[in-house]
Parts: sequence; C-alpha cells; structure tokens
Amino acid sequence: MREILAMLIERGFLHLNQGKHYWVREAYPADAVSLRSISSDNFVVVDQTSGAPEIIAEVDFRSALQTLHEKAIYLLEGRRFIVEKMDYDERKAYVKRTEVDYYTNAISYRNVKVLEEFRGEEIAGARKSHGEVHVARQVVGFKKVKFHTMENVGFGNLQLPQDDLQTTSFWLRLDGKQVAALGGTPDERVLAVWGLSYILHRLAPLFLMCDAGDIDEAVCDDQTGSPLTPVQQRPAAFRREPLPSQFDPVIFLYDNYPGGIGLSEPLFRLSGRLIEHAAEVVAQCECSAGCPSCVGAHIDPGRNLKRMVVEILAGLGAVRST
Repeated sequence: MREILAMLIERGFLHLNQGKHYWVREAYPADAVSLRSISSDNFVVVDQTSGAPEIIAEVDFRSALQTLHEKAIYLLEGRRFIVEKMDYDERKAYVKRTEVDYYTNAISYRNVKVLEEFRGEEIAGARKSHGEVHVARQVVGFKKVKFHTMENVGFGNLQLPQDDLQTTSFWLRLDGKQVAALGGTPDERVLAVWGLSYILHRLAPLFLMCDAGDIDEAVCDDQTGSPLTPVQQRPAAFRREPLPSQFDPVIFLYDNYPGGIGLSEPLFRLSGRLIEHAAEVVAQCECSAGCPSCVGAHIDPGRNLKRMVVEILAGLGAVRST
C-alpha cells in the first residue's frame, strides 16, 4: 500500500499533509469507475414500439453480444422486447415490445488457451488447475427457451465479431481414456462432458457467493486446442464436420471479466466439494435421462446422457446413491 501511495503522490494525484493523504485532482476517482461493468464501451437499447425512438437501457459491450443480437428477446423490468436490429458500429440495438412465452440464450464458440498455470494438482480421474487464460468468444447462434419448463423451442444462426478476453480460470482436465470408456458416439460423449460442465457451472456460484453471470464455461480438447462443440449446437454450415473419436476434454470455469476478479483460486480450493455436490444433485434428480435441473436438456430424449455424467463423476471419486 505504501508503494501505491508513493506512486500516486509522485504522479500528482495525492498530497501528503501531516500523515494524511488528500486527493488533489479536479475529477474524483469514482466518476471514472462504473459499478455495473468494467468496460465503458456500452450499447444503448432504443425502443421503437411507439414510433418515437426512446433509449430505455444501456448494456456493456460483452453482455450486448450475448443479449442484443438480432431476434434476441431482451428482458427489462418484466417487459419483453424483440431485437429487430443491432448496429454494431454505432453501438445501438433497436427493439420493439412483444408478447412471447420464451427467452433467448446465445450460443457461443469459446476457444480457451492456457497462458500460465498458477497451481495444479492430480486428482482421481483428472487434473485440476487454475491460472491465466485467453478466451476467444464468438456468438454463432441462439436458442429459444420456454419460460418455466426450460424447453428448447427453436434455434437461429448468427455471425457476430469475435470477442477476446484475458482472464483467470479454474479448469478440470478429464482422463481421455475414461471418457472414451463411456461408450456411445463421440457426439454423445461430448454432450456428457458438457452435461458435467453444465452442473458445475450452475453450482459454482453457490460456493463462491457470486452472481451466475460472473463466471462462464467452456469445453475444449487438450489434444487439438480446439473447442468441443456438440453437433446440435453448431451453425448449420458446420454440422457435417465430424468430432474426433478420441479427445482429452478440459472443462474451463473462468472469470467473466478482463483480468479476472479472484474467483478461480477459491474454486480450485473448493473443487472437491463442488464435485461432491454435483454428484448429489444429479443422483437426487428424479429425471431419467437428464433435464435442466441436473445435466441440462437435450433435443434427443433417447440419449441417456445422465448415465454418462454419473459415470464421469464416479471416476472423479464422487459416488452418490440414488
């Protein structure tokens, strides 16, 4: 702290008088710090329902790519708006009031590259780590999710600019041989890994005491360094590309802010409890093949992906009886 204060005095921000530090600049620090987001590059939401354009909200850049793309359902104060146009260059999204029984979730390609491992540890069936990562994200589509039931009721394709994020992350590198032993098709095994990522991602905020939007998830192949994306979640033009028959999946849970906000290290420490709790939730869920309350909802109910997730959790040493 003394070094920081000395630097601020040297640069003319502070004045030391009788053991006390005083701010001497005309602008006060809080004026340049947003309490809502880190980035100052925001989109404005323009309501055109009445014919006269009216600005009704402001959304930070990264959230805008996820929530203000064309055909997205934007929720504000209990009202529903459909995004008719997103002007990326002008940072504006034009919306109109609508009455629909669904909301939208953006589908993103996330490719994560590890820059530095701060700490790693071998555990049963995996290696857990935390450190600094680079995340390349691109919104390639969206799905329509029905209120209350969480059913997928439709999809759409998008092509938005790539967004780069350097942050901190916790990651879990699964044993590729154990994943291959699950059987099924490569797509089913990838969906099972995403099912595990789904439950870990949704339980992590309970342990970290943070908002669900403070962390995000990604699944990549450690062999190729490429994202592992289920065929059904790809844009139509890429659905014919086959998944590798063998892969070493890595689940990333990363801080959703530039530079990180200190969530990866406690998640590394609490990962054992997180995995145990995930096993309890999956075992106690009354569904037969997977649902939004445990490992996520899937289009094909004939795929018992829940069984695969249970087997992965058992390989991680988390065994829970139903």
